Amino acid sequence: MSNILSSTPGANFNIGTSAPAVDNIRRTFGIGDKVAELAPETSIFFSYLSKLGKKPIDETVWRPLEYRNQWQRRNFLVGTVAAADDSDASTDYAFEAAHLKIWVDYNYQGIVSKDETYSPIFVVPGQVLRVGNDVYRISETANLTYATGTNTKVDKSAAGKADGGYVTVKQTDVTLVSGGTAVADIGAAASAPAKGQVIGSQWSEASGAPDGFRDELSSVEFYTQIFKTAVPLMSGSMMATKYRGYANEWSRIYSEHLKTHKMDMENAFLFGYGKYTNSNERSSWGMVPFVESKGKKYQLDYNTAGDNPGTDATGFDGKFDFTYDGITGLMDDFMSYESGNAGQKLCLTSRKVINHLHKMNGGFVSNSLGDNNPLSQVFSANLDVKKSSFMPIDITSVSTSWGSMNFIAHPLFRGSAEDKAVCIDLSNVSYRPLSGNGISRDTFVETNVQENDIDGRKDQIITEAGLEIMLPETHAVIDFVSDNTTAG
Repeated sequence: MSNILSSTPGANFNIGTSAPAVDNIRRTFGIGDKVAELAPETSIFFSYLSKLGKKPIDETVWRPLEYRNQWQRRNFLVGTVAAADDSDASTDYAFEAAHLKIWVDYNYQGIVSKDETYSPIFVVPGQVLRVGNDVYRISETANLTYATGTNTKVDKSAAGKADGGYVTVKQTDVTLVSGGTAVADIGAAASAPAKGQVIGSQWSEASGAPDGFRDELSSVEFYTQIFKTAVPLMSGSMMATKYRGYANEWSRIYSEHLKTHKMDMENAFLFGYGKYTNSNERSSWGMVPFVESKGKKYQLDYNTAGDNPGTDATGFDGKFDFTYDGITGLMDDFMSYESGNAGQKLCLTSRKVINHLHKMNGGFVSNSLGDNNPLSQVFSANLDVKKSSFMPIDITSVSTSWGSMNFIAHPLFRGSAEDKAVCIDLSNVSYRPLSGNGISRDTFVETNVQENDIDGRKDQIITEAGLEIMLPETHAVIDFVSDNTTAG
């Protein structure tokens, strides 16, 4: 930390000096643009945010809107339901004729679930569907019913339609356009559904306007958090004494407390749990709890027995072997275009995981290639070590056709977090210091906060800011697991 403006125009004040130029009344010095430059390698996330994602906010609680395009997906699952069969229906709904039951296994974020189904709000009369190799058309006059089924989850994005985990349409309202599977034979049961895709619409001449569907904007709530660190009271005698080792004790203590304040924010923005307790107490969200709650989660297995392809008997389970093939499978889901993902992720993790990435025996490299693999030269281009342009740290980049996961060893990923990584899309994360009415609450120092009659000095460092994390599906938390042994 260096050079904060003093009360004398044109002069500089170096924190930690006896500072004769500073008035003996309380002063405030803004250092929000400088604090991230203090040992940036110890607060990697905060340093990146300060350089790339600082956006002041003028309120302590804010609710930004998120927009997602439903047209990017419009794929679905479909099965047939026989007449008078209400086994999959809610208690207040019964099928009066043979129906097609249409649902999706992903929510409005594009996150796939093997346990929950959602209502396809984009399926409306007059549409043309491709199911397998055949093409079908829903009648212009079809009556589609949105219903809540057993063991289904209501998709809250379905505003404008009835709540539901699926939609049904009478088989008589669906016609086969191509020559192939009859409507009554589509997806014999929900346990073995057919896969479909909306491929357009087809209407008669002089027909009326079709039903529409809409993507509702979703909102998420964030909070500012007040961080305070006191530079403890030091007597005037101690401040004027020249010590051995470090002559100016006030300067040393000041520097350590600035670092402590910055690390408090780094910890909170990584591991903090967002909560609005009351109008006076708020906590900012941290990346890991927020993404674990609302984003994508995966597992990479240190023991690469080739038995974790990402699916089990019931579908996608998000568990992969910690190999290049496993990373490719993870990125295939994580960086899917349907969820609006970019091709570059900042992945903060532990030294243990970084070491495993580079191990030639029993690690990521050897498990990905094996001994004397002829693809070693090709693979070396996909596992690259490069320097960060922001700070003196190394980046281990794993590249696939989907993009790159840029792993960085972070000193706070230790202990209970040593087998974890958080992968961040920096374009969807912002550092939001409170600033309004001409007053900035970005990091600042208040000097001389001690009582007026005290022969000494006490300062405090204050920041009021929060973390904004948009589109949680563009971020992920990876847990590194092992059934038998762990990477050393």
